[in-house]
Amino acid sequence: MSKTTITLVIAGTEFTFNVGVSDYNRFINNIGGKNKVAPAHNLCAQTLDEDSDSEALLELLKQPGVPFEIAEALIEKIVPELNITVKKPKSTTKGSTKTP
Repeated sequence: MSKTTITLVIAGTEFTFNVGVSDYNRFINNIGGKNKVAPAHNLCAQTLDEDSDSEALLELLKQPGVPFEIAEALIEKIVPELNITVKKPKSTTKGSTKTP
């Protein structure tokens, strides 16, 4: 699977991430339950490009809320924007009944 290269400037430092569908899916699958911070932290740390400053990123990730902010920025770039509409059901014909 291909990955999308995303460059973010965070607190004045440039970081490049390589994020793919499998990274996104792993993040979503792990976000359930009681542990919410670790999946966001892991998404950021595991998708960081090898040429980026991992020590600087790890220091940023220690700050409250930062893992989610970065993860949100990454997800925003890889998830397509869709226009989804739920249609009303067709009306029933005369004499028919709806089942729950």
